[in-house]
Amino acid sequence: MIAILAAQPQRPSAAVERSTTSIAGLPSRVGRDALKLTARTPLMTLVIGGVAAAAVHPADAAVERRIPKFGTVDEALDSGSALGDGWVQWTTAGVVYGAGLVLRKPAVADVGTRLVEAQVVGGVTTQLIKYAVDRERPDGGRLSFPSGHTEASFVTADILAQQYGWRVGTLAYVAAGCVSVSRLAEHEHYASDVVFGAAIGIASARATGLAHGGRRSPTIAGFTIVPVVAHGGAGILVTRVGAPR
Repeated sequence: MIAILAAQPQRPSAAVERSTTSIAGLPSRVGRDALKLTARTPLMTLVIGGVAAAAVHPADAAVERRIPKFGTVDEALDSGSALGDGWVQWTTAGVVYGAGLVLRKPAVADVGTRLVEAQVVGGVTTQLIKYAVDRERPDGGRLSFPSGHTEASFVTADILAQQYGWRVGTLAYVAAGCVSVSRLAEHEHYASDVVFGAAIGIASARATGLAHGGRRSPTIAGFTIVPVVAHGGAGILVTRVGAPR
């Protein structure tokens, strides 16, 4: 990922990019991003995700029972669970950000700081809700709702979609979807957990995009994409929520 991003052409406003990617300014940028969660697009994403999670909640137990605990599918999804691990997602964001600063690549530093900022906003939001709800996991553990793996994966997917469009974003979203399914297959989360986790990830990424001026990929800015899992099937909810504000 770092090599691909480093090869991206530089934009002429390198001085401006440096002023918005400095390490010293990171805390204030995160605070600004968090405030943008109340803007229309991020807020609507959270509302739609909450409604979708509530809709699939009655089927949580049925979906959990239908997914095999062992077998080829479960083993194949182990890599998805590892991919969505918070340490993997946060480390990747930090490495991209650091590489951009060290290599003096404004474009890489820009996507890196957006990844870091959105991961912080999404991660803190997820943890606050986890401890407030304290839902028991299917395997008996604590803090099931919402799924942190799913949230972190959809943060990365949506930031990449904003930065580089659907050619890159689609692949990133497919990977995030695999992470979501893996959390169900590993019996770490219920369907409603991953649905709302995805919503938090997308909302955090959109909030960061708005705080940075909303310059990327206007063709996707008016849509939310949330995975929906229900009894007997699964799908993706795509909803137009208007231009970002």
